[in-house]
Amino acid sequence: MMLILAERRLKTAKAGIGFAAAAVLAVIGLAVHQGWIVSKNLGTLPWCLYVSAISVALYTVLRLLEKRGWTGWFKPLQPAGTATLTVYMIPYLFVALWVFALPTIPAWRAGWTGVGMCALYTAFVICIAWILTKLGIKLKV
Repeated sequence: MMLILAERRLKTAKAGIGFAAAAVLAVIGLAVHQGWIVSKNLGTLPWCLYVSAISVALYTVLRLLEKRGWTGWFKPLQPAGTATLTVYMIPYLFVALWVFALPTIPAWRAGWTGVGMCALYTAFVICIAWILTKLGIKLKV
């Protein structure tokens, strides 16, 4: 009984450490933001710290969901984990076709509509990878 309680406390402590690390990274990011701009393209320190904070927090949440067995919602994303190279390469094909057909970027791809379109595009790419996997087509290294 004591071993089970100790193990449960350890799991809780790990989650607390994960969220605390994310908070520390975010606070440091806010502190250094006073002296640097936030730029993904330049890879500035605040950007790296913010992205690291988000990554650590999301990874901690995913681990908690896994520990509790709440993984059913992962099923639609399975091709992204099992056919990784295929999912990675599909957008390159579509971008090449897009640039060839329409070399300009439409205005609706900016802002929140752009974020929504990215989410739909991601779902589309995962569906294509799922179909290719069902057909037995899978890129391997």
